[in-house]
Amino acid sequence: MKVLIVDDIIENRLALFHFLKKTASCDLAENGVFALSQFKSAHEKGEPYDLILLDLMMPEMDGIECLEHIRTSERDMGAEDEDLSKVVIITALDDRDQIRRAYNAGCNEYLVKPVLKANLTKLLNKLFPDIVFQ
Repeated sequence: MKVLIVDDIIENRLALFHFLKKTASCDLAENGVFALSQFKSAHEKGEPYDLILLDLMMPEMDGIECLEHIRTSERDMGAEDEDLSKVVIITALDDRDQIRRAYNAGCNEYLVKPVLKANLTKLLNKLFPDIVFQ
């Protein structure tokens, strides 16, 4: 399993990395611009991300704008719905309008910070039933 963790706060990236490192190969990005570059590079290598954990509020390019670019790129590359990366928006905002924007942009799930291990485990087991997350 290949994962891209995107958050402008290094402690958040590292916490998610430490949770996932036993189960997944993880790449880290500090903003949406860098994440989009990594996403495209992974596709060019034929090694797309299975999961993208994407912070909503970041400098340069926020998570929803990044997600819109990711979904456009996937469709431009001819990806079928079942081949799209699973995207989880992670944010401190528990706001219905932001949640609606995230789902309209194509996210699969939405988590509110602080991300609790139990909540993340439950969500990942739902998205990837064939993989055991602990």
